[in-house]
Amino acid sequence: MRNTPLSVASLAFVAMLVAGSVEPANATPQTACAIVTVADVRAIVAAPVDVFESGSSAPIAKGDRTISTCTYASPKTKRGATFSLLWAPIAERNATYTYYVKRNQERARIKGDVLIVASVRIGRAIDVPASTKLLDAVLKNVR
Repeated sequence: MRNTPLSVASLAFVAMLVAGSVEPANATPQTACAIVTVADVRAIVAAPVDVFESGSSAPIAKGDRTISTCTYASPKTKRGATFSLLWAPIAERNATYTYYVKRNQERARIKGDVLIVASVRIGRAIDVPASTKLLDAVLKNVR
């Protein structure tokens, strides 16, 4: 497997969120790559992206938190997208949301029991308008 900035960022996000435990979350976890179609992501990213490591978005549970991430990549255009769904105790979910809002790069929102973090990148730069569109697309389909 070739490490790209997008895959490294996704792995770092997963590692950061699955450490420790507090209180149980209530929502039923969804598989991230089933939330938005590849065609929709291609339209948002404006590139022929494909799912990076198909099948890797199954929800991963550790302690009281569960995360599912879907990453899309187009090596030829250096465009990509990723979004993660986090089910965690309220305090942790809110703290993680606050972190991403202060960081002001990825787009983040809480819907019910799930935190959604989304980003679209061109190389290492974040495309904020496209990231917002991706977040909106995920929000429409997450339960």
